[in-house]
Amino acid sequence: MNPTPQPNTSDHRVPMKTKVGWGAGGFLENSVGNSISVMALPIFNIALGLSPVWLGWAMSIPRLLDAMIDPLIGTLSDNTRSRWGRRRPWIFAAGIITPICLAMLWSVPPHWGQTATFIWFSFFCTIVFISMSVYGIPYNALGFELSTDYNERTNVQAWRFFFIAISGLLVGWLYRFSLSPLLAGAPQAGVRPEVIGMRNLMWILAPFLMLSALAPCFFAREKTAICAQEKIGLIDGFRMTLRNRPFILFVLLGLFSLTGMQLVAPFGLYIGIFYVCDGSKEFAATIAGVATILNTALSFALIPAVAKISAAIGKRETLLIAQICLMLASLSTWLVFNPAMPWLMVAVIPLNCFALTCFIILSGSVLADICDYDELSTGLRREGMYGAVNLFIGKMAGSSIGILSGYMLLWAGYLNQESISDNVLFRMRLMYLAVPASLGLIGFIITLFFPLTRAKVMEVHAEIGRRRLAQAPSQID
Repeated sequence: MNPTPQPNTSDHRVPMKTKVGWGAGGFLENSVGNSISVMALPIFNIALGLSPVWLGWAMSIPRLLDAMIDPLIGTLSDNTRSRWGRRRPWIFAAGIITPICLAMLWSVPPHWGQTATFIWFSFFCTIVFISMSVYGIPYNALGFELSTDYNERTNVQAWRFFFIAISGLLVGWLYRFSLSPLLAGAPQAGVRPEVIGMRNLMWILAPFLMLSALAPCFFAREKTAICAQEKIGLIDGFRMTLRNRPFILFVLLGLFSLTGMQLVAPFGLYIGIFYVCDGSKEFAATIAGVATILNTALSFALIPAVAKISAAIGKRETLLIAQICLMLASLSTWLVFNPAMPWLMVAVIPLNCFALTCFIILSGSVLADICDYDELSTGLRREGMYGAVNLFIGKMAGSSIGILSGYMLLWAGYLNQESISDNVLFRMRLMYLAVPASLGLIGFIITLFFPLTRAKVMEVHAEIGRRRLAQAPSQID
């Protein structure tokens, strides 16, 4: 059974309140994942002494468990039938649970030993990641459904990135805020101030995260006609998704382009503190905070620019430019991460910012195009499953990256210590440069073979329109 045909209107624009309301959910998405990835090492490794290998496993095991249920969540969302639609019931429930569990994650008793701390972190990481999947898969699927226009889809995703950028500004200052006496309170014997400061900060932020999470429920609605289509089983849906060649290429180009950065991301913390800032956590955190302000300002400026570039030359071509910027940014770190000029670290921000802005804005837009390509092949709308399988593959890779990152620190020679030798820092800097650049080159090559150009997407849209018009009389009968 095909989806109920929808009228082919000439106006594909999405109302501004819908774009803003749906985009607000991006604040929660980014805050959850990035607060853990950015603050886990400073709090649980440097402040609480948890081994980086243990920490890598504690962050990766929950992601593996979480990834395994993503296709199930996608199937449940696609097959949900309720008066509120397929997506919003899931968004509402998870939007309340996730911020509370995130705050609990940072509330670990500071005097616990490594085993107890590891269990606490692993448990709440698991709950947070699973609840975030229950939120994120229907949330992103709802965004795919808001428009059928090639360029308007990019404009919709731009509002999600707007709130991601605001969240990024906050996340970039989390470490510095956690060190503030105002949040950390009076000194406690044997307890680092950032441990208490981070706990208090996340409980303050929890209500704001909840409000942003629930905004899509009230301001964005899916196209209810699609709810009439037949239900799709989990195994069949998963198998159909993995047969989609453009989808597989898109996942691979994203993995190779971005995972290199993720693999060596922990090195940036240690290089910044122990190499560039001569062991000063406060100075490194201040530079990171200022860099976040610059990054956010550039992100806001680049949102309309990326949309215009994509509209002018196409999404694939824009992603190719983004990948070149990522590789150049990685190669430049050898020069700009300089202890004689610490503030020069921010020089890589424009290249990274442009590249990541392109990837974040265009990923959702390209996935929506892939869902159209899938409808042409299968006659079904399966945004939830595509978002879920995309997350499943990304999380499986992310779990491996989390484990590998801990071991890479050991391979570089790092142990739990308050200072790092010059040889260890040299190896860290070399890996920080080489790994993202090499994997990024592979991603660039894969992108050259991605088939959904603007012309191809227009052909798909035209054929879908003809099919729906042909089916309309039988639906009316």
